[in-house]
Amino acid sequence: FGQLGIGENNIFILTLIEIEDEVAAVSAGSRHTMFIRNSGTLWGAGVNADGQLGDGTEKDRSTPEEIVDNVTAVSTGIFHTMFIKDDRTLWGTGLNSSGQLGDGTTIDRSTPVEIIW
Repeated sequence: FGQLGIGENNIFILTLIEIEDEVAAVSAGSRHTMFIRNSGTLWGAGVNADGQLGDGTEKDRSTPEEIVDNVTAVSTGIFHTMFIKDDRTLWGTGLNSSGQLGDGTTIDRSTPVEIIW
């Protein structure tokens, strides 16, 4: 599904390969992968049907797409992504049919929304 971010879909990699360098953190969802570069930018690749990459679209990405900067932590769900920015704010994007983003709605989000506590 492109979640490896190597520009190809429907392939199996049976040995370790380097995909990116300068990576501080990574989280793999069901069919998408998010990672934070050392610079603090959040990147995503893979299935984006529910907006889980947070790039403002529902377009699948087989190569990594830069999403937002100033990110310190990321966690992926099956069809959603949560991340923390360096100002300690919590953000979510993707499927929200059961309220999993925690924004008080059940509206899917293709652009990250800040979660207010």
